[in-house]
Amino acid sequence: MKHVTYERKKTSHGFHLLMSFLTLGMWAVFVWPLVWVWNAFGPRKRTVTYTYGQQAHPVVYAPPPPIYPAPQQFQPQPQQFPQFPNR
Repeated sequence: MKHVTYERKKTSHGFHLLMSFLTLGMWAVFVWPLVWVWNAFGPRKRTVTYTYGQQAHPVVYAPPPPIYPAPQQFQPQPQQFPQFPNR
């Protein structure tokens, strides 16, 4: 069984605040409101979920596993100093 859901894209307010600062407020006046309206009322993200039997299996793309294993913590060995004969 195929189940389709739709989500709205969220506006990155931190990015737009930074751009407003860098462009001396012009970004906040001309661009930010347009992006907010587009994200609020524009097209939505589509997610497809397939159901086999009783469980739902969403289609998720995960990053590949790392090529090299994680480095191990270095454990220094206790030093053994040579014993010199007393004279």
